[in-house]
Amino acid sequence: MLNKPVQSPGCFEAKISDTDWKPTACKTPTKAPHLLAITKSITTNVGDGNDYFAVVDGTISSATGSFDKVNGVSAVYSPIYGGPPKTVYANMYSLQLNTNTFASPKCGGVSGCAWAQFIFDPVECENRTPCVFIEYWLFNSQADCPDGWTSHTDPSGQTANGCFIDTDGTPVANPTAAELGKIKLIGTANFGGYDEAILQTADGALHKAVYAANALDLSKHWTSAEFNLFGECCAYEAFFNAGSKLTVRLSTKSSSPPKCLGPGQFSGNTAETNNLSLTGSCSAASGASPAILFDESGGGDPTQSGYTIGHLP
Repeated sequence: MLNKPVQSPGCFEAKISDTDWKPTACKTPTKAPHLLAITKSITTNVGDGNDYFAVVDGTISSATGSFDKVNGVSAVYSPIYGGPPKTVYANMYSLQLNTNTFASPKCGGVSGCAWAQFIFDPVECENRTPCVFIEYWLFNSQADCPDGWTSHTDPSGQTANGCFIDTDGTPVANPTAAELGKIKLIGTANFGGYDEAILQTADGALHKAVYAANALDLSKHWTSAEFNLFGECCAYEAFFNAGSKLTVRLSTKSSSPPKCLGPGQFSGNTAETNNLSLTGSCSAASGASPAILFDESGGGDPTQSGYTIGHLP
Protein backbone atom coordinates (compact mmCIF):
# COMPACT_ATOMS: atom_id res chain seq x y z
CA MET A 1 0.00 0.00 0.00
CA LEU A 2 2.85 2.38 0.68
CA ASN A 3 3.79 2.16 -3.00
CA LYS A 4 0.24 2.84 -4.20
CA PRO A 5 -0.49 6.54 -4.85
CA VAL A 6 -3.79 8.32 -4.38
CA GLN A 7 -5.32 10.65 -6.94
CA SER A 8 -6.20 13.65 -4.78
CA PRO A 9 -5.25 15.44 -1.58
CA GLY A 10 -7.16 14.53 1.56
CA CYS A 11 -7.28 11.92 4.30
CA PHE A 12 -7.03 8.18 3.73
CA GLU A 13 -6.65 4.88 5.59
CA ALA A 14 -6.01 1.25 4.78
CA LYS A 15 -6.24 -1.84 6.94
CA ILE A 16 -3.59 -4.51 6.58
CA SER A 17 -5.90 -6.60 4.36
CA ASP A 18 -6.98 -3.73 2.08
CA THR A 19 -5.88 -3.44 -1.53
CA ASP A 20 -6.72 0.22 -1.96
CA TRP A 21 -6.77 3.43 0.04
CA LYS A 22 -10.14 4.41 1.50
CA PRO A 23 -11.06 8.08 2.00
CA THR A 24 -11.87 9.06 5.57
CA ALA A 25 -13.24 12.26 7.07
CA CYS A 26 -10.52 14.83 7.70
CA LYS A 27 -10.17 16.80 10.92
CA THR A 28 -9.02 20.41 11.20
CA PRO A 29 -5.82 21.00 13.23
CA THR A 30 -5.90 23.57 16.03
CA LYS A 31 -2.88 25.56 14.76
CA ALA A 32 -0.56 24.62 17.60
CA PRO A 33 3.00 25.31 16.34
CA HIS A 34 5.68 22.62 16.43
CA LEU A 35 8.62 24.97 16.57
CA LEU A 36 12.02 25.32 14.96
CA ALA A 37 14.82 25.86 17.49
CA ILE A 38 17.34 28.51 16.51
CA THR A 39 19.39 28.85 19.70
CA LYS A 40 20.52 25.17 19.58
CA SER A 41 20.99 25.09 23.35
CA ILE A 42 22.58 21.65 23.64
CA THR A 43 21.63 20.00 26.95
CA THR A 44 21.47 16.48 28.29
CA ASN A 45 17.84 16.18 27.17
CA VAL A 46 17.03 14.89 23.69
CA GLY A 47 15.68 17.57 21.34
CA ASP A 48 16.36 21.28 20.82
CA GLY A 49 19.48 20.40 18.82
CA ASN A 50 20.62 17.49 21.01
CA ASP A 51 19.75 14.66 18.65
CA TYR A 52 21.21 12.51 15.90
CA PHE A 53 20.16 13.23 12.34
CA ALA A 54 20.27 11.42 8.98
CA VAL A 55 21.91 13.12 6.00
CA VAL A 56 22.24 11.81 2.45
CA ASP A 57 24.15 12.68 -0.70
CA GLY A 58 21.38 13.76 -3.05
CA THR A 59 17.75 14.09 -1.96
CA ILE A 60 15.37 12.05 0.18
CA SER A 61 12.10 10.89 -1.38
CA SER A 62 10.78 9.19 1.76
CA ALA A 63 11.81 8.66 5.38
CA THR A 64 10.49 6.41 8.15
CA GLY A 65 10.90 6.84 11.88
CA SER A 66 10.39 3.96 14.30
CA PHE A 67 11.68 2.46 17.54
CA ASP A 68 13.60 -0.81 17.19
CA LYS A 69 13.62 -1.37 20.95
CA VAL A 70 11.37 0.01 23.69
CA ASN A 71 12.35 -1.12 27.17
CA GLY A 72 10.96 -0.05 30.53
CA VAL A 73 8.51 2.48 29.07
CA SER A 74 5.19 2.53 30.92
CA ALA A 75 4.12 6.16 30.60
CA VAL A 76 4.74 9.36 28.64
CA TYR A 77 3.51 12.80 29.79
CA SER A 78 3.49 16.25 28.22
CA PRO A 79 1.82 19.64 28.56
CA ILE A 80 -0.72 20.34 25.83
CA TYR A 81 -1.51 23.38 23.68
CA GLY A 82 -4.00 25.62 25.47
CA GLY A 83 -3.66 23.70 28.73
CA PRO A 84 -2.82 25.20 32.13
CA PRO A 85 0.86 25.97 32.75
CA LYS A 86 3.06 23.37 34.45
CA THR A 87 0.44 20.65 33.94
CA VAL A 88 1.14 17.42 32.06
CA TYR A 89 -1.18 14.68 30.83
CA ALA A 90 -0.72 10.95 30.40
CA ASN A 91 -0.09 9.49 26.93
CA MET A 92 0.67 12.94 25.53
CA TYR A 93 3.55 13.59 23.10
CA SER A 94 4.21 14.25 19.44
CA LEU A 95 5.99 12.06 16.93
CA GLN A 96 7.92 14.26 14.52
CA LEU A 97 9.77 13.49 11.30
CA ASN A 98 11.39 16.80 10.40
CA THR A 99 13.24 17.88 7.27
CA ASN A 100 16.21 20.20 6.98
CA THR A 101 15.46 23.86 6.39
CA PHE A 102 15.90 24.80 2.74
CA ALA A 103 15.65 27.51 0.09
CA SER A 104 12.16 26.97 -1.31
CA PRO A 105 11.01 29.19 -4.17
CA LYS A 106 7.85 29.68 -2.09
CA CYS A 107 9.82 32.04 0.14
CA GLY A 108 12.06 33.66 -2.44
CA GLY A 109 14.76 30.99 -2.50
CA VAL A 110 16.47 32.45 0.57
CA SER A 111 18.71 29.96 2.36
CA GLY A 112 16.87 28.19 5.19
CA CYS A 113 13.57 29.94 4.57
CA ALA A 114 11.36 26.81 4.49
CA TRP A 115 10.79 23.73 6.65
CA ALA A 116 8.44 20.72 6.62
CA GLN A 117 7.34 18.41 9.44
CA PHE A 118 5.43 15.13 9.30
CA ILE A 119 3.64 14.88 12.63
CA PHE A 120 1.43 12.67 14.76
CA ASP A 121 -0.19 14.53 17.66
CA PRO A 122 -2.75 13.05 20.11
CA VAL A 123 -4.70 16.30 20.66
CA GLU A 124 -3.90 18.41 17.59
CA CYS A 125 -7.15 18.14 15.67
CA GLU A 126 -10.59 19.51 16.49
CA ASN A 127 -12.19 18.25 19.71
CA ARG A 128 -8.72 17.00 20.77
CA THR A 129 -8.76 14.25 18.16
CA PRO A 130 -5.47 12.36 17.58
CA CYS A 131 -4.34 12.86 13.99
CA VAL A 132 -1.46 12.71 11.53
CA PHE A 133 -0.72 15.72 9.30
CA ILE A 134 1.98 17.86 7.68
CA GLU A 135 3.12 21.23 9.02
CA TYR A 136 4.83 23.59 6.55
CA TRP A 137 6.83 26.68 7.58
CA LEU A 138 8.06 29.84 5.87
CA PHE A 139 10.69 31.92 7.69
CA ASN A 140 11.61 35.58 7.20
CA SER A 141 9.99 35.61 3.79
CA GLN A 142 7.59 38.52 4.05
CA ALA A 143 5.90 40.79 6.56
CA ASP A 144 2.47 39.21 6.11
CA CYS A 145 1.69 35.52 6.03
CA PRO A 146 0.07 34.07 2.91
CA ASP A 147 -3.68 33.51 3.04
CA GLY A 148 -4.49 30.56 5.29
CA TRP A 149 -1.13 30.60 7.08
CA THR A 150 -0.66 31.42 10.78
CA SER A 151 1.98 33.78 12.14
CA HIS A 152 4.36 32.79 14.96
CA THR A 153 6.55 35.31 16.79
CA ASP A 154 8.84 34.44 19.71
CA PRO A 155 10.11 37.49 21.61
CA SER A 156 12.63 35.29 23.45
CA GLY A 157 14.49 34.54 20.21
CA GLN A 158 14.69 30.83 21.07
CA THR A 159 12.44 29.69 18.21
CA ALA A 160 12.20 30.92 14.65
CA ASN A 161 9.65 33.56 13.70
CA GLY A 162 7.61 32.68 10.65
CA CYS A 163 4.36 31.49 9.12
CA PHE A 164 3.02 27.96 9.26
CA ILE A 165 0.13 26.00 7.82
CA ASP A 166 -1.19 22.59 8.85
CA THR A 167 -2.75 20.26 6.34
CA ASP A 168 -5.99 18.55 7.22
CA GLY A 169 -5.39 15.79 9.75
CA THR A 170 -6.26 12.14 9.35
CA PRO A 171 -7.80 10.86 12.60
CA VAL A 172 -6.23 7.83 14.26
CA ALA A 173 -6.41 6.18 17.67
CA ASN A 174 -3.69 7.42 20.02
CA PRO A 175 -0.93 4.79 20.38
CA THR A 176 -0.14 4.01 24.01
CA ALA A 177 3.35 3.88 25.48
CA ALA A 178 3.19 0.09 25.23
CA GLU A 179 2.67 0.33 21.45
CA LEU A 180 5.61 2.59 20.63
CA GLY A 181 7.72 -0.31 19.36
CA LYS A 182 5.01 -1.27 16.85
CA ILE A 183 4.35 2.05 15.13
CA LYS A 184 6.01 3.96 12.29
CA LEU A 185 5.83 7.56 11.12
CA ILE A 186 6.48 7.98 7.41
CA GLY A 187 6.96 11.11 5.34
CA THR A 188 7.08 11.21 1.54
CA ALA A 189 7.85 14.08 -0.83
CA ASN A 190 6.20 14.41 -4.24
CA PHE A 191 4.81 10.88 -4.49
CA GLY A 192 2.48 11.08 -7.48
CA GLY A 193 2.37 14.86 -7.08
CA TYR A 194 1.69 14.87 -3.34
CA ASP A 195 3.49 15.06 0.00
CA GLU A 196 2.24 12.51 2.52
CA ALA A 197 2.37 11.98 6.28
CA ILE A 198 1.56 8.39 7.26
CA LEU A 199 1.18 6.75 10.66
CA GLN A 200 1.32 2.95 10.73
CA THR A 201 -0.37 1.81 13.91
CA ALA A 202 0.33 -1.30 15.98
CA ASP A 203 -2.30 -3.31 14.10
CA GLY A 204 -0.53 -2.64 10.78
CA ALA A 205 -3.18 -0.19 9.53
CA LEU A 206 -2.06 2.94 7.66
CA HIS A 207 -3.47 6.42 8.16
CA LYS A 208 -2.27 9.21 5.88
CA ALA A 209 -2.72 12.90 5.18
CA VAL A 210 -2.03 13.99 1.59
CA TYR A 211 -1.23 17.51 0.36
CA ALA A 212 -0.03 19.04 -2.90
CA ALA A 213 3.74 18.64 -3.32
CA ASN A 214 4.14 22.20 -4.61
CA ALA A 215 3.41 23.58 -1.12
CA LEU A 216 7.18 24.06 -0.66
CA ASP A 217 8.67 21.88 -3.44
CA LEU A 218 10.22 19.75 -0.70
CA SER A 219 11.27 16.91 -3.00
CA LYS A 220 13.95 19.09 -4.62
CA HIS A 221 15.53 20.11 -1.31
CA TRP A 222 15.10 17.30 1.27
CA THR A 223 18.63 16.19 2.19
CA SER A 224 18.48 15.33 5.92
CA ALA A 225 15.97 14.36 8.59
CA GLU A 226 15.20 14.18 12.31
CA PHE A 227 12.85 11.74 14.06
CA ASN A 228 11.88 11.26 17.67
CA LEU A 229 9.17 11.48 20.30
CA PHE A 230 8.92 14.97 21.78
CA GLY A 231 6.61 17.23 23.76
CA GLU A 232 3.12 17.70 22.30
CA CYS A 233 3.99 21.06 20.68
CA CYS A 234 5.14 24.58 21.49
CA ALA A 235 8.70 23.80 22.75
CA TYR A 236 7.21 21.51 25.44
CA GLU A 237 9.05 18.57 27.00
CA ALA A 238 7.78 14.96 26.98
CA PHE A 239 8.42 13.03 30.21
CA PHE A 240 9.13 9.30 30.08
CA ASN A 241 9.01 7.30 33.31
CA ALA A 242 12.35 6.55 34.97
CA GLY A 243 14.21 3.59 33.49
CA SER A 244 12.98 4.14 29.91
CA LYS A 245 15.23 3.03 27.04
CA LEU A 246 14.63 3.48 23.30
CA THR A 247 16.51 2.55 20.14
CA VAL A 248 15.55 4.97 17.37
CA ARG A 249 15.64 3.94 13.70
CA LEU A 250 15.44 6.60 10.98
CA SER A 251 15.29 5.03 7.52
CA THR A 252 15.60 6.94 4.25
CA LYS A 253 14.94 6.35 0.57
CA SER A 254 17.56 8.10 -1.52
CA SER A 255 20.21 7.46 -4.14
CA SER A 256 22.70 7.01 -1.27
CA PRO A 257 22.45 5.56 2.26
CA PRO A 258 22.19 7.99 5.17
CA LYS A 259 25.06 9.09 7.36
CA CYS A 260 24.89 10.28 10.95
CA LEU A 261 25.00 13.95 11.85
CA GLY A 262 25.85 14.68 15.47
CA PRO A 263 24.07 16.98 17.93
CA GLY A 264 23.90 20.61 16.88
CA GLN A 265 24.80 19.89 13.24
CA PHE A 266 21.32 19.99 11.70
CA SER A 267 19.41 22.95 10.26
CA GLY A 268 15.91 21.68 11.01
CA ASN A 269 15.92 20.60 14.65
CA THR A 270 12.72 20.91 16.63
CA ALA A 271 12.41 23.02 19.77
CA GLU A 272 10.39 20.27 21.48
CA THR A 273 12.29 17.87 23.76
CA ASN A 274 11.98 14.76 25.90
CA ASN A 275 13.63 13.89 29.22
CA LEU A 276 15.88 11.13 27.87
CA SER A 277 19.61 11.43 27.13
CA LEU A 278 21.56 10.15 24.17
CA THR A 279 23.59 7.07 25.10
CA GLY A 280 26.44 5.88 22.91
CA SER A 281 27.04 6.89 19.33
CA CYS A 282 24.95 6.87 16.18
CA SER A 283 25.48 4.07 13.65
CA ALA A 284 24.59 4.00 9.96
CA ALA A 285 23.30 0.91 8.16
CA SER A 286 23.37 0.52 4.38
CA GLY A 287 22.24 -2.42 2.26
CA ALA A 288 18.57 -3.28 1.78
CA SER A 289 17.39 -1.16 4.73
CA PRO A 290 19.52 2.02 4.89
CA ALA A 291 19.04 3.86 8.18
CA ILE A 292 20.69 5.48 11.15
CA LEU A 293 20.22 4.02 14.64
CA PHE A 294 20.90 5.44 18.09
CA ASP A 295 19.94 4.86 21.72
CA GLU A 296 18.46 7.14 24.36
CA SER A 297 17.55 6.43 27.97
CA GLY A 298 16.64 8.02 31.28
CA GLY A 299 13.31 9.52 32.28
CA GLY A 300 11.82 10.58 35.57
CA ASP A 301 8.73 11.73 37.44
CA PRO A 302 7.41 15.04 36.00
CA THR A 303 6.17 16.08 39.45
CA GLN A 304 9.81 16.21 40.54
CA SER A 305 10.29 18.95 37.92
CA GLY A 306 7.43 21.04 39.29
CA TYR A 307 4.61 19.73 37.11
CA THR A 308 1.12 18.63 38.15
CA ILE A 309 -0.46 15.61 36.45
CA GLY A 310 -3.81 16.63 35.00
CA HIS A 311 -6.75 14.64 33.65
CA LEU A 312 -8.48 15.50 30.41
CA PRO A 313 -12.31 15.58 30.53
